[in-house]
Amino acid sequence: MNERPQIQTAMLADERMDDHDEQRRVIRILDQWLSRTCHDLRSSLSGIRSWTAVLERTLPADRAAKTDRAIAGIKGGIEAQVEHIDRMLDQVRILGGSVALSRQPVLARTVVAAAVESARESMTTKDQQLQIDPGADDVIIHGDPRRLEQLVTMLLEFASERSDMGAVVRVRTGMDDDGWLFEVIDHAEPLSSIALFQAFDWLIDDDDRDPTCDRLRSVRLSVIRTLARLHGGSFDVTSGDVGCVFTVRLPLVP
Repeated sequence: MNERPQIQTAMLADERMDDHDEQRRVIRILDQWLSRTCHDLRSSLSGIRSWTAVLERTLPADRAAKTDRAIAGIKGGIEAQVEHIDRMLDQVRILGGSVALSRQPVLARTVVAAAVESARESMTTKDQQLQIDPGADDVIIHGDPRRLEQLVTMLLEFASERSDMGAVVRVRTGMDDDGWLFEVIDHAEPLSSIALFQAFDWLIDDDDRDPTCDRLRSVRLSVIRTLARLHGGSFDVTSGDVGCVFTVRLPLVP
């Protein structure tokens, strides 16, 4: 009587294993390709940076102000591109679980404060407000401070991007049996059940994807989840009455 459900469960388990194997294979290919591409891009940008410095030194001291603005714009563009390249490569390596963590006791409050400051620009651009309920931000969690700040910053920026202009993005902290809780509640259209099911699956074909959670968003959510898992924690997404609830759980200091 129970044979069919057991067969179906085994088939689903095999499909999930195949999906995980495929993701690992794709990540390895992306890592190799991005490493070569980023090396070439950095070399080109290094040349532009060097020649910009030569140009800046050889131009007369009484040059027009707009020339200085143009040079500053070139230099700023170079640094922005370098940062973008480094971020792409870093996120692919996070997905592959190939980043090293320097774990230590970290005060949760310092992680949240640093992440809020990092995410402030994107929220200010959309005239959004951040409402923080510090229920349990004075606890000590166990992790890499830089990577924890990256995780929380990415989550705040993701919620800001999804939320409407002038919206209030809410943050709650707390505790449960699994450790420290960090929740972000955005103010946007709640994700459908299909979008929630696809939220972390960035290999689904575009034609089969729910339009409210595109491939790039799935990649970013997967990076956040991987960072949480590398710290021995978890990351979940649920739909609320208004918007979505993003919940990170992280272990305390043992």
